[in-house]
Amino acid sequence: MIHDYFAAYSYLDSYDHVQRRVIDYLVGEKTPPEEFAWLSAIQDPAAKVEMLALAQLSVKNYATSGDPRERSGGLKRALPDVSRSFEQRVDKELTPLGLTPALPALDELPELSFALHFRFRLRQPYLSHDESVLYLLDNPVRKEKVFRLPYVAPTQWKGTLHSVMVQQLAAEWDGKKDQDATHEALKKFIEQRTRLLVLFGSEKDLFSEDSRKKENLFLDNVLPDRFKKDAAKSYRAQIKELLNKNSDKKNNEFFAGRLQFYPSFFTQLGLEVMNPHSRKTGSGEVPILFETVPRGAEAGFTLLYVPHDCVGQQRAPLVRQQVAEDLKLIAHGLYEMFCLYGFGAKVTSGFGRAEEKIEGKLALRARNLNLSDAGKAVSQPTGAAPLPKYLEAPDRLKPEYRNPDGTFRERSEAELKQMGKMSRWEYDKARRWWLAQAEKAKQPVLENKPAKPAWPEVEFRSFAELEQKAAQAAEALQKEMRRER
Repeated sequence: MIHDYFAAYSYLDSYDHVQRRVIDYLVGEKTPPEEFAWLSAIQDPAAKVEMLALAQLSVKNYATSGDPRERSGGLKRALPDVSRSFEQRVDKELTPLGLTPALPALDELPELSFALHFRFRLRQPYLSHDESVLYLLDNPVRKEKVFRLPYVAPTQWKGTLHSVMVQQLAAEWDGKKDQDATHEALKKFIEQRTRLLVLFGSEKDLFSEDSRKKENLFLDNVLPDRFKKDAAKSYRAQIKELLNKNSDKKNNEFFAGRLQFYPSFFTQLGLEVMNPHSRKTGSGEVPILFETVPRGAEAGFTLLYVPHDCVGQQRAPLVRQQVAEDLKLIAHGLYEMFCLYGFGAKVTSGFGRAEEKIEGKLALRARNLNLSDAGKAVSQPTGAAPLPKYLEAPDRLKPEYRNPDGTFRERSEAELKQMGKMSRWEYDKARRWWLAQAEKAKQPVLENKPAKPAWPEVEFRSFAELEQKAAQAAEALQKEMRRER
């Protein structure tokens, strides 16, 4: 939010008791104080929360926590309305523009490209740091600049997954001594490190003239001492050859990776309190409030793999073997990132982890490839997926959400105020489900059967199943290669 906006709606010149009434309006009251009637022009709950940043200079504690005699006040009181405004923003702005994450179309991409998309649910809250200069809290969640939705940027996904896969590679050499490092093991290490460069792009400072920067490269230092220099030299020679092969420019040190990431948008905000303890007294000193995306929040993850560096060579056995190995490597890396390592800030404290269960699809652009056997090979989970809390059947709401004639029962303002936060969320979800069903009923029914996907697709319902399906798709790719020989 630009500073001119804060200046236009500033309330800093008034007395503290008036500022508190302004804050009450910003976090949920219907009308602003008479002295600030023009604040009613701000209708968006998320924009109101951003205006709380002005309280940094005067009544910050009241804006953050409200009156301590009340059960809920300040920023915490505004969060349910903010979350609902985020959901409406997705429905009314992102979806009509086609910006919501979905499985990318592969028709115009090179052969052997693949894409996967799934929805995940947070098992632990997600923390990050926004680039906003002025905000009520010192630790706001990162938000997208245009739509102001909490999100994980594509660069965050790329950096986190790369870090996880580097840690996986380094873990194989943890504790190994000089006698454990054979030439075959070193050769495999260099091949695996090269695959990471092909997936994610050039390493920073890889060919730097500054010796201090070279010493900071993590993977140069994980090997036993007597192999470090030879392995680093051999790796750089191999990368130079790869760069010269895929670039018209001599001595080019840039290589674009095959992986492309998409943003993931959340629609909920929460708060976490951390209270650092004094080493001398053992008691808490100054509690720190963090803005988070709470546990249980859902978002979509989308990844695209494009072998742009080998266009025209996709039928070569070596290229197909590489794609098959990359598919398995990426699937395992995603499991480690979401379920074990975590993403975002403070992952070592347990934040930023997702549940094992997901819903998604994997599509692979390959001619004459049959993935039906791969889909049958994995046993499907027993029992049907659990219904949302507001449904009593896949096509019917629970009685508390229905009128006697079967239509949706709208709540009055008085009823809505009496609802708890969770009850209100379930009510909103039930209402959105009903509106979506009504919208579907208006659409004309097509007589023709839905078209089959242009390229083979497989579905998965957990990260473990994603790894299994990826391994089976890789095997199907290799079988096709052997048949062509």
